[in-house]
Amino acid sequence: MSANIGINSESILNDTITTCDHRNGSHEPEDNIDAIIIRGNNLNETYGREETNTGHHLSHNNDNNTPEEPLLDTTSTGDETQLTPHMKDRFRRRLRYYFMSPIDKWRSKRRLPFKLVVQVVKIICVTTQLLIYGYDMSGHLAQESNSMIAFRELLLANWDPVREVMAYPPSAGPYALYTRQDFYDGIDYAVRQFSNISESSIGSFGYAVDRSPTNGSNMSDVVIQRRHYRTGSAHPSDYRYEYDNEEVSDWVTIGELYPPGDERWFTQFSSQRYFDGHNFTINFDRLLWLEVVFPLRTIYVNSLAKYNAPKCYDLNVTIAYDNTEHDGQMPVHLTVTQRRHRCDGNLADNSDDESERQRRLAINWAVIVLSAVSAVLCLRSLYSGLVLCAESRQFFAHHFQQRLSFGDQMSFCDLWIVLIVINDALITTGTALKMRLEVEFDDSIQYNTVSILLGVGNLCVWTGFLRYLGFAHKYNVLILTLRRAIPNVLRFMLCALILYGYVCLVYDCYTTNVFVN
Repeated sequence: MSANIGINSESILNDTITTCDHRNGSHEPEDNIDAIIIRGNNLNETYGREETNTGHHLSHNNDNNTPEEPLLDTTSTGDETQLTPHMKDRFRRRLRYYFMSPIDKWRSKRRLPFKLVVQVVKIICVTTQLLIYGYDMSGHLAQESNSMIAFRELLLANWDPVREVMAYPPSAGPYALYTRQDFYDGIDYAVRQFSNISESSIGSFGYAVDRSPTNGSNMSDVVIQRRHYRTGSAHPSDYRYEYDNEEVSDWVTIGELYPPGDERWFTQFSSQRYFDGHNFTINFDRLLWLEVVFPLRTIYVNSLAKYNAPKCYDLNVTIAYDNTEHDGQMPVHLTVTQRRHRCDGNLADNSDDESERQRRLAINWAVIVLSAVSAVLCLRSLYSGLVLCAESRQFFAHHFQQRLSFGDQMSFCDLWIVLIVINDALITTGTALKMRLEVEFDDSIQYNTVSILLGVGNLCVWTGFLRYLGFAHKYNVLILTLRRAIPNVLRFMLCALILYGYVCLVYDCYTTNVFVN
């Protein structure tokens, strides 16, 4: 069945040879080898399954080490060279061999398909590397998530652990404030907890200031930033308001009023009095957004292995109060931003985990080397295709006065090979950044970048694996069917996306009108 599919997709190259033979008075019958010149990747799927005796015929022609004769007979003295049957047959065999699959090339010349072997080994290595990195990344994300939960428990007043459970429908409403007293009480609670966090918390949290040799640890300043309208007031009883919609921002810091952990933080400190005394009075009619930022430092001890040593981070714990809607509900959000910092530590390692570190390093270097070799081989294959395409254009233009169409010229550029070059570049870049993360300090953005590069690279690798499935008789028709159906599937997905967006837009407009009315 695959042979029939390939014969039905013959390109203009084959038709041009046949037609021009008749024009030149050549009436000899064309054999099945003419069907080798067809468009695109169907060349591999169709003619990679020809009988092996034809492959042996190719090997007899090229097994010797003599250089190929030129396609054009330059010994002719006329304006047009004489096209001999030998030249035409040799040209067909060159095209046939170029469009063979690696398996059929091996059957033809009994040479190891080195590029195919490299791809198989690369798939194993990059998949193993991604699994290891995914495991490490999951631990890093778990640390971030657990730290955020810990700070919510420590700094947010009346925080319910039920909110930490992801459930649908949610077991509790949004964490929000509804009275002005709750607003000030929430800030007071967070500042008081922060003043004693290094002593009360189970985690290794410290203030973002260097320790003083005489006074010990100092408390880092709490930064409070707000965004509000320049002027504004609302009088609901009279249905009257006055606003200037220009937004302005300002900030104030709460310094070390008392030593860390001092009792006066809990008995004498009041954020409302502090704001009023520093010309930072809160006008809730004008207030849009307020953030309270707590600078901290921490050390994640981890497993104390050489490949998972303790890591130091600068933390900014931010509590945001959102009043942009002015609807009586002020949602409260807590976020934590981390930035890796170099640690100054001494780890006495008594375990035997050096081999694990060496294995990880070996996998990284193996991936880089295999990707580089794969890219070089694929680029060489693309270059050979371009050279053969140029010779084909010259051959048809010189002997038959015919020009190859754009589609026929694109048949010499295998897009599967281009995909392999792209995934090699992505995986090499991602692996280099991954190795840098393992030996240097950096922020979480690099983790996300490495995840994207390695993830997309592996997706391209396994997508390219479909090309090798096409070499088998069993999956050839399936691959061709999928390739033929891709445009229709994409059109269907686009139509479904448009319809879904339209329904969502109509529903949103409907619910908004119902709420307003």
